[in-house]
Amino acid sequence: MKNFAKQAASSFTLRPGEIFCDHEKTDYEKVAKTISTRLPSAPNPPKLLGEGFDTLCFKHGERAIKILKTGNFDERSYKIRKAILEDQLSRKLYEYSNRNFYPEGRCFVPVEIEDFLEGETVPKGVHDKEGLSSIARQLALIHQSSPVKVDKTRWEQISRITSSNNNNPHFRRHLKHPDFNPSWKYLEETLGLQKEETIAKLLGILDGIDKEDICFCHNDIWGDNIIRNGKELFVIDFGDADWGFRGWDLAYFLLHNQSLENLDEIDLFLDAYISSFDKDPVEFKQHLSAQLNLFVPYLLVGKYNMKFNVQILNNNDFLIYYN
Repeated sequence: MKNFAKQAASSFTLRPGEIFCDHEKTDYEKVAKTISTRLPSAPNPPKLLGEGFDTLCFKHGERAIKILKTGNFDERSYKIRKAILEDQLSRKLYEYSNRNFYPEGRCFVPVEIEDFLEGETVPKGVHDKEGLSSIARQLALIHQSSPVKVDKTRWEQISRITSSNNNNPHFRRHLKHPDFNPSWKYLEETLGLQKEETIAKLLGILDGIDKEDICFCHNDIWGDNIIRNGKELFVIDFGDADWGFRGWDLAYFLLHNQSLENLDEIDLFLDAYISSFDKDPVEFKQHLSAQLNLFVPYLLVGKYNMKFNVQILNNNDFLIYYN
């Protein structure tokens, strides 16, 4: 494994005269077949299973060949994947490199090779007790890991989220964007909430974010990044994994999982998550609940443009969920 680590660490920067493939002209099936020749033999050639915005996934025997169509890999992202997949989730990473020769020229294709996970994604979410508990425990493992240090750029991104109202003009402009006018009209007609008052409330939410909850996060956990194989669930796709806020990760999953209207699901998820930490369960749950009340509205209003529903709780916090 040390030899592979040295090889991988030196394989991210292209040499003079080498370029990445033009993804619009690349025959990725041919690339996958070429890569498969150095993998354990399989009865069938690589089969394309799915295509994302920037990634293609092929199955070859018991291996998954993931080809990056745009961008490239670097040593930092390699360290993240290796630490999370192998050290935390016990899944093998065989290769993570830019140095994959394209069959028809001096071009290279970034490729990741890992164990193939049988199963299907869960676009409708995870709503059973065992499934919610499994995702919660996997997230807890990720949150307790430290695969890389926080670099300067990432810290600046995190700091912008926790800046004061006066230093958060981007979020203020976002909320006042004309595209949100239908949402503000909906809020006023249904709940009597005025636009400026609501914006002030949401901006105030940012001041309550707890910087002590900065940890390593998945940052994109939703149904298409979860594989179900029978009763087992696997979190996949660590392309956005990096340092962030615990509350963001938890809220992001519950929001996309459409669990925010089901308090039983939230309780199940939080209880399973809390069980992975050596903390007072009552105090930690109160803390996590407060974090959800901070991040759910921030995510839904600040990140997504959609009609939303707002329920005013007794403590005047917002609980926002899909309409």
